[in-house]
Amino acid sequence: MHTRTKLPELARWWEAEKEKPTALLFPTDNVAVGFLAEARERGISVPKDVAVVGFDNSSIAELFNLTTIDYPMHLQAENAFFKLYNQLKHKNLPLHPLSFKLIIRGTT
Repeated sequence: MHTRTKLPELARWWEAEKEKPTALLFPTDNVAVGFLAEARERGISVPKDVAVVGFDNSSIAELFNLTTIDYPMHLQAENAFFKLYNQLKHKNLPLHPLSFKLIIRGTT
């Protein structure tokens, strides 16, 4: 099922919880922005009622003032290739060190 169709269910679930989570972390910025839209329609105040954090620091995150986690996706992809190559060719290409950074904006 398409992610957008699940967002109303998530917003309904959040509203129905007795002990509501104070923050939600989404797997991508696009999904987080979808929740922000649904929250706005339902009168849920972000970040007053619930903090929202995305993941990937895409251009949509800056556009919607979304707090997000920045990570080097291109280096992750290279590491995945290196791991596979190392296994198949019995090599030892070094992996890139990865660092993640919280980009604080208006949803936390």
